[in-house]
Amino acid sequence: MLEQIEHPDWLVALKERLAQLDAQREEQIKQAENKASADRQYSLSALRATYLALSKNQIESGALFRLCSEIQTIHDGAQPSGMLKPPGITHRRPKALMVQDFKGRFAAIMEDRQHKGRTRKEARAWVMRQMPASLRKIMGAASGAAIDAWLLQFGGDFGSSGPGRNGYLRMKEILSTKDWSDEELSALVADDFLPSLSHP
Repeated sequence: MLEQIEHPDWLVALKERLAQLDAQREEQIKQAENKASADRQYSLSALRATYLALSKNQIESGALFRLCSEIQTIHDGAQPSGMLKPPGITHRRPKALMVQDFKGRFAAIMEDRQHKGRTRKEARAWVMRQMPASLRKIMGAASGAAIDAWLLQFGGDFGSSGPGRNGYLRMKEILSTKDWSDEELSALVADDFLPSLSHP
């Protein structure tokens, strides 16, 4: 007989958290008027809990990060991007809410780089360098002052509610999982942010 495998504490904690979310989901779906929305929100919470638990234990998944981001923007009211469209659909979908979400994410990254020792000007210049010209156009980021404005609008304790604020808070949560280097953040932007905003 195989000996019982002992799971690490973080995996046990994740199992308990997912079980808790499943129980809350079932109860909420029974009571909610919009059952699909409640189902989507709790499913997203389970994905996010899994991603964060993996990240805190040095297990990175860009694909899981992108999936969480895509589902959240749909939950916020955006149309699906190309990643979640059924095969065969070719017309473009609005990206306004996704753009707001990513403005909040970039604002959180700028704030994080400041906390790591850069001046405000240096931090926003670093963030600008992560955006190719095509992305700056989509984001409306003609200068570093735009990122300052995003941080003022969505950051801090009293940022404006909406997709931008949600993106800021989610990025803060991800950044809190470890001490991200410039190289790791650059890779995150290139692998996970840019494809979502560049594809129809």
